[in-house]
Amino acid sequence: MKKLMILGGSENQLPLILTAKNLGLYVVLCDYSEENVGREHCDAFYCVSTLDRNAVLEVAKKEAIDGVVTNSEPAMPISAYVGNTLGLPSNPYESILTLSRKDLFRKVFEE
Repeated sequence: MKKLMILGGSENQLPLILTAKNLGLYVVLCDYSEENVGREHCDAFYCVSTLDRNAVLEVAKKEAIDGVVTNSEPAMPISAYVGNTLGLPSNPYESILTLSRKDLFRKVFEE
């Protein structure tokens, strides 16, 4: 069974979690809160911040994930970092970081 890591377990991520489950994927969820609704729908839950790239990467390695995704803008660079580090299909970390930080995005436009 393929394992998909999802970063974030709030109402906003619930459609993503439920779709992954309906597709027959094993869902590994990372979220800083044990109270989020997504926890009751995943196969494995880790109470780690989706902004802590080292903690998320360690969970990804432990679970031997096949993919990582989020629809939470603050967690997008972490998703890309984990995907890039593990050689999974993902967007380039530096590109996502640039797009998610206004200071870096403005610098690109200036150049």
